[in-house]
Amino acid sequence: MESFSQFRKSLLSFIRPLSNSIFDICDENGLKLLTRLRLGLSHLRKHKFDHGFLDSLNPIWSCDLEVEDLSHFLLRCPNYNQQRLILMNEVDIIYPNISYFNDIEILKSLMYGIKTVSIQTNSKLISATIKYIKLTKRFEGPLFQ
Repeated sequence: MESFSQFRKSLLSFIRPLSNSIFDICDENGLKLLTRLRLGLSHLRKHKFDHGFLDSLNPIWSCDLEVEDLSHFLLRCPNYNQQRLILMNEVDIIYPNISYFNDIEILKSLMYGIKTVSIQTNSKLISATIKYIKLTKRFEGPLFQ
């Protein structure tokens, strides 16, 4: 490196993960829940199972269909069909092309936004996701007991 500042910047970019945008959303509680989901540190059974929580001895959710991970929670869990319908109706209005995406792309779009659209569109997408998270009431109560 030519200078200490370049060395420092290079080192920090290696150590620090890239931040994910919140697109000027001011919902403190909603952003907390979204961040927990992004980091894999939420109430979801898979997250708690992966971190050894004693109240999650297996990652299967109460609907008994599959592991309760982010994809199951956002896209498939029958416990939240009504809330998901609201979410997907909103998302279809915000960004109609999302219907051409596969599940992985939809999941990334709901959690992080879409790189090729405006900040306003991404703000609406993330806000719709936060609204869904809150409507499910899945994350009410303490994280661990």
